[in-house]
Amino acid sequence: MRHAPRQDPVDGFEMHGIESCRADNALDATQGRAPCWPAKGTSTMTHLLVTGATGKVGSQTLQHLLERGTAPSSLRAGVRDPAKARSLAEAGVEIVRYDHDEPDTLASAFDGVDRAFLLVPFVPDFAKLGAQAMDAARTAGAKHIVKLSAAGADARSDFWLAKNHGLSDEDVANSGLGYTILRPTFFQDNVLNFSADSLKSRRTFYGASGDQPVAYISSRDIAAVAAEVLMHPEVHAGKTYDLTGGEALKNSELAALLGEITGEPVTYTDLSPDQYADGARRNGTPELYVEAFTGLENMKARGWAAAVSPHVQQVLGRAPETYAAFLKRNATRLQ
Repeated sequence: MRHAPRQDPVDGFEMHGIESCRADNALDATQGRAPCWPAKGTSTMTHLLVTGATGKVGSQTLQHLLERGTAPSSLRAGVRDPAKARSLAEAGVEIVRYDHDEPDTLASAFDGVDRAFLLVPFVPDFAKLGAQAMDAARTAGAKHIVKLSAAGADARSDFWLAKNHGLSDEDVANSGLGYTILRPTFFQDNVLNFSADSLKSRRTFYGASGDQPVAYISSRDIAAVAAEVLMHPEVHAGKTYDLTGGEALKNSELAALLGEITGEPVTYTDLSPDQYADGARRNGTPELYVEAFTGLENMKARGWAAAVSPHVQQVLGRAPETYAAFLKRNATRLQ
C-alpha cells in the first residue's frame, strides 16, 4: 500500500499504428489477447504518458524509461503543476497539464497516446476519477493502460480504500483496452516518509499491527516493473501483478535493521487502533484518511500483507530490493 500516516502519537503517446491494428484492439482485449502492435522495425513514433509524473512512483518510472533508452521525445509527463516538472522538461520530456478538476486536461494529455501509466489521486471516491481517466484514454484511442492499484483491492470490500481500488481496477479491466494492473503491498519508503522524525528524536516508530510480518517493496522496484510493462505491453497484457519484496519482515526485525543503519538501538512502539487513530487526528489528518490509515494497519495485523509474490522477479528477471539494501541506499535520510 502506498499510504500511511505520520506514525507519531505525540506529533503526528502519439499513436501512429496500423489502422487495422487499431480497429482490432478492443476485440483483442475482450477475448483475452494482447492488442496487436506494429512489427519490430516499423518506423512509428510512440508516445507514453506517465501520470503523477512528479510523484514517487511516476518520477521513477520516467527515470527507468530514460535509463533504458526510451527517447525523451516519446515520453509525456502528466502533472497538475508543470512548474514542478522543469527537470523533466529540461531532459526533453513533453510536459502536459493533467488535473481531474479540469477534464479537458485529461483529454489533451491522452490525445495521441499509445500507452499510459495511470495513477489515480488518493481522494474520497477516487474510483470515479479512475473512470474519468479511462473515458479519456478510450476516447483518445490508447492501446494499453498500466494501472497502479494496491494490495487488497476488492470492489466488494467494506473498506472504502480497498473498494475504490477494486472498482477502479474493474473499470480498467472492462475498458476494452489492453491493460496491466500493478498491486503493490506496503512501501519500504513509508518508514522514512512518515517515521523519520520519531526515529531521529525518540529512536522509535509507531504502528498498530503487532508484530505481523509484511512483505514491503521499494517504490523503485514498483517503478521498474511499470517501466518494463510500458516497454513491452504485449507480454503483460491482461495480467495483474502482486508486487512485494522478497521477504516478509516483522516490526521487531525492521527495528533491528534501522538500528544497524543508524548505529543506535531502535524500537517499534505498538499502539491500539484507537491510539493510532488519535495520533493521526492530532497530526491534523482528515477523518476519512484516519479511517484509511487505521484500516491499513489492520490489514497488517491480520497477516494479510505477509505473502511474498514472485511477480517482481518474473517481470524484472531479478530479485526485489531487500529492506536492508533500501535503508542503506537512503541512510542519509535518517541522520
